[in-house]
Amino acid sequence: IFDDTGIPEDSSEPSQEEDFEDDGIVDVNDIMDIFEIYSCQGCHGSSGGFRLNTNELKNGTSTATGLPYIVSGLPQQSYLYSKITDAGGISGQPMPIGGVGLMQDADIEIVRQWIADGTLGL
Repeated sequence: IFDDTGIPEDSSEPSQEEDFEDDGIVDVNDIMDIFEIYSCQGCHGSSGGFRLNTNELKNGTSTATGLPYIVSGLPQQSYLYSKITDAGGISGQPMPIGGVGLMQDADIEIVRQWIADGTLGL
């Protein structure tokens, strides 16, 4: 939930976990909502290298490492997951940076679950 300034009301823990408890199904729209909370579109919108959109997630590879952003069913082989978990082999800093800070564990788990479950909606 955002206040009238566009900042999450509780920016100390901007988790989307409560949105998925009703049906337990995570789809690409839920994932994009998480990225919106962390202001990822600010840097990965319409300018520069990686663009955070469904086509890029589905078909893109990191220009720095050559690794695919998403390997459906395999979070540990997905560069996007590596970036948000600060795994070895990433190029640059873990994401997200700026905005409200690094992603909360609950949100990382939602992204991991979505990838592991086959990236519904992508």
